[in-house]
Amino acid sequence: MRVIHLGLFAFCCLSLAACDQMSMPIPADAGGRDGSTLPADTGPGATCSDGVPNGDESGVDCGGSCPSCADGSTCNGPEDCASGVCGRGFCLVPSCSDGVSNGDETGTDCGGDCGLCPGGQPCTANAECLSGRCRGGTCSMSSCEDGTRNGAETDIDCGGDLCPACSGGQRCLDRTDCVSLICAASMCTEPACNDGVQNQDETSVDCGGAVCPGCRDGLSCGIDQDCENERCFDGGCVSCSDRVQNAEETDVDCGGALCDACPAGERCLMDSDCLVGSCNAGICESCDDRVQNQDETDVDCGGAICGGCRAGAACAMDRDCDMGSCSSASGTCVSCIDGLLNQDESDVDCGGSVCLACGPGFLCATNADCASNVCTAGRCVGLSPNPTFQITSFTANACVTVDHDLFSGDDHGGIAVSDQVVLYTGDDATTRYALDLTAGTALRPSATLDGAGRDAMVSNARDGTVYLLADGAGPKQAYSGGQVTRLIPMNADGTAASSGIVTLSTPIHLAGFDLGFFSGYDRIVIYDGSAVQSVALPSGAVTNLGAMTMPPHTTCESWAFWGIAETDGPTTRLVYADRATFQRVTVPTGVVATVASYADLSDLCSFAPSLSSGRFYFHHESTSEFISISNETVGYCPATYDTTGGRFVVTSMSRAGCSAIDHEALTGDDRGGVAVSSSHVYVAGDSGLGRWALDLTGGVGSGGAGIQHEGLVSDIRTGIAYVMGTPSGPIGAFGGTVTRLIELDPATGLQTAREVPLSAPISLPSFDVGVFSGWNRILLHDGTNAWRIELPAGTVTDLGAMPSPPHQACETWAYWGITEFFGGRDTMIAVDRSDIVRYEVPSGAVLNRWPFTDLSDMCSITFSPHTNRWYFHHEGPSQFTAGFPSEVLGYCRGIYGNP
Repeated sequence: MRVIHLGLFAFCCLSLAACDQMSMPIPADAGGRDGSTLPADTGPGATCSDGVPNGDESGVDCGGSCPSCADGSTCNGPEDCASGVCGRGFCLVPSCSDGVSNGDETGTDCGGDCGLCPGGQPCTANAECLSGRCRGGTCSMSSCEDGTRNGAETDIDCGGDLCPACSGGQRCLDRTDCVSLICAASMCTEPACNDGVQNQDETSVDCGGAVCPGCRDGLSCGIDQDCENERCFDGGCVSCSDRVQNAEETDVDCGGALCDACPAGERCLMDSDCLVGSCNAGICESCDDRVQNQDETDVDCGGAICGGCRAGAACAMDRDCDMGSCSSASGTCVSCIDGLLNQDESDVDCGGSVCLACGPGFLCATNADCASNVCTAGRCVGLSPNPTFQITSFTANACVTVDHDLFSGDDHGGIAVSDQVVLYTGDDATTRYALDLTAGTALRPSATLDGAGRDAMVSNARDGTVYLLADGAGPKQAYSGGQVTRLIPMNADGTAASSGIVTLSTPIHLAGFDLGFFSGYDRIVIYDGSAVQSVALPSGAVTNLGAMTMPPHTTCESWAFWGIAETDGPTTRLVYADRATFQRVTVPTGVVATVASYADLSDLCSFAPSLSSGRFYFHHESTSEFISISNETVGYCPATYDTTGGRFVVTSMSRAGCSAIDHEALTGDDRGGVAVSSSHVYVAGDSGLGRWALDLTGGVGSGGAGIQHEGLVSDIRTGIAYVMGTPSGPIGAFGGTVTRLIELDPATGLQTAREVPLSAPISLPSFDVGVFSGWNRILLHDGTNAWRIELPAGTVTDLGAMPSPPHQACETWAYWGITEFFGGRDTMIAVDRSDIVRYEVPSGAVLNRWPFTDLSDMCSITFSPHTNRWYFHHEGPSQFTAGFPSEVLGYCRGIYGNP
């Protein structure tokens, strides 16, 4: 809204006859609008001519030690005003009843236009005095001051033709005998704001002045404060909503210095009269009028005024494009994250001389087009051995969604992707889907899937091992807090494996809620509520990446949120969901960048990477852009990762090629946590764990006895999904100390006996924990600090303090995203409203944003280079869904590289 500047206009005085009758002063305020003395700003450099209210000024360059303020200016006391009257926080126009000698008065409220002065008042001539005698500059006493009713007086010393008007309760013959101008039953009444007469210092009948309320439009005024709309123009009240072009408006109720700026198509005199854009030939033009005008290179984009254009739009130079560059050959914007096959790319957004090399399954012309440096029969084969990983595009193409409410129940948060399945945790169970979001099922024990809660699933993106955060007693449960001392591999049936357990080098303490579990490449990262702990796999070496406050993110209905941990040299970044976006935060600096934006991610708070499928898997409730009818949704979208040079970075999270299904039947209400093994997707719900093939088929759940992986995370490179483990077992949805990553069976999503002990424990709080799956690493953000877990060693690195980046929170203790590693730095990718954002770790700086139209409440995303998809969860409808699904799990095409 534009600030309304109070105009200073001449006050229209009351008639002389009325002024002559006034004798009772109206007291002025001693201070501000509330009657208090307003504090002075004594900041350095304050002057009386800098155009700014500072120092001890009450208005702009006036009041205090500066010159007195004009009528209508703000004031702290009468000394600030030229009129000597401060009422309701504003300097008032002089009146004949304000108790101050001002205006053209010779005495207090007398002389000049205010009638004759009584004895004792200053004077310069006999004609100024009631007595008709001015002696020595002072009026002599008159018969109107002798304490006796005489002459034509109607009461003692008042009334009649010569004496001042009488106050309320005194005798009168007609209205002119009374200050109130009302004589009823031979007695004067007191002035009031509802007596139907203009009296006191009212500027119109019963309104205006220091006592009565402001006047409506069209009535007389002296200053802005005399009007209910605080706009006095040429002595009359006007407004910005009277449907009339008046005052200095350039069009009806807009433009000028007082009203809001005008929308496109309205009349204007200068650029400031226009809401957006500029004033051209007297008409406002904008950047959203669906017309190519101004200096735009395409409709509503390009040029010096509007924002950059999307890929495919016309351009003249690089600055006309919002990302990428302007092709001199085609005159259009091109980029490596535009979802188009252009430039010299061998496949969409990868390959060629400009973009990053492609992941497995993408088209290639030469070996150089592939991250693995192997091009066979026109397709890239294998994953890059490099430790770097970068997502280049989160697309909205080839998206698939399912409603997982049937398997997992209400969303709980937490997502992980192995090289075979996608895992998401709901209130009923963790749900498992195939990487294509088929075969959804809730994880239950025995013949079905383990019924124990899988509230802390994470995965190693490299090999798809799914782990359960655990302590000595077993897998952690939601809101359990405590310590994570182990990562227990989860078998395909949701049970905790008895071998391969990763013992953390240092216990990780988990708070009770809003923890973050991040699947990475040979590491997982835990956000313990105040710090980020990285656990290397399979060693379990824990590194405290430093204290960090997790940026705003979509929270799950449980103790944590899930994401992806990226690694890039010494830098760890966490990828997480924030509303309709995926964001990336650098640990521990808290620098935030958007990874991808969507139209509707619902409440997606859990997602996990899957390198084997080239996707990220997610969970959300209800519908989203990926699914139209769902209660609890598990799904995936294509994603790409960069795993070159020791990096693990999410390079794209696509909106196309996504898939989502409802898992409520298998898991009940979502509980939080999505994990992806090399063969299945797991989602935890209140009733138990759900499991699906990576195509989201073959879902298996555990009903009322479902397994819930609260700490899902994965190694994106290997496709190994994990749950974070404490000394007592998999972590719950109330945080705890992560000491190990428990590997999940890549096909079933159940706990295995394989663990990755962490080199140092990572303590996670019970809320707002960021869980980021990465390439041979996982990144955890504990709310204030980022931690990198290198996989398979389990080495934990404290990446330092980092505020929680803006992100979509899940309905649980954590949110889920992706962590990358490229250019020697770690990133976090998470959803932030309608964007997927890449944050630098630990600075938290925003490095990139992938905008979407509607991501719903998506707070969990992950990535799978095995399917070239990014997976997500959200509730309800989004840009990927149709109808009104409940819990949505889906995927879209994603692009990554290993720079």
